[in-house]
Amino acid sequence: MDPTGNITALVDGTYDANKIMEMEPTCEQLGYISMKNDKGADIYLRMAGGEFCGNATMSAAFLTGKQQVRVYVEGTGMVEVEMNGNEGTVSMPKPVEITKIHSYPMVRFKGIDHVIIEDDLDPKYIKEWCEGDAMGFLYLKGDTLKPLVYVKSIGTLFYENSCASGTTAVGYYKKKPIELHQPGGTLKFSDGKLTGTVRILKKVELPETE
Repeated sequence: MDPTGNITALVDGTYDANKIMEMEPTCEQLGYISMKNDKGADIYLRMAGGEFCGNATMSAAFLTGKQQVRVYVEGTGMVEVEMNGNEGTVSMPKPVEITKIHSYPMVRFKGIDHVIIEDDLDPKYIKEWCEGDAMGFLYLKGDTLKPLVYVKSIGTLFYENSCASGTTAVGYYKKKPIELHQPGGTLKFSDGKLTGTVRILKKVELPETE
């Protein structure tokens, strides 16, 4: 899937995340999905690293073919998504808290903490500072965002082409509607909702056994 450049693999079933990331070198993240679930959702999503990802949530919603979609995201809960063709609007979870880490603003969500950086902090600190499932370093200059995301459990570290939860973090921190230009495109956040675009790049049949 290509949600505003944040290339995402969605796997129907179970398969080793690291193997898929090796097979698909452009992939920045991976989630497991199921249309059948006991959560009362249209589709179930569990990210490989346990983090919450708005772009992956939008991608999962797109696969249902519906306009009003309920996505149950493991670790976060039910998330409402409205699809209009290739454009999706996700009702993003609210932060757990907005605090500071080493004098930098940090917006904490269930599953991922985002640090807002408006200078040239060395990215090497991201692994040292990450105490939860995942952490984002959001390099923000005006209305331009360059997100670096580390997912601890699977050891991935990417400068992502776009970051939905990171955009949301900036919006809550700035306390105003925002439109952030990122390497893969533009994401908008207003009144708790994030809007971006999504498309299917390709479908791959995986072997039945690993």
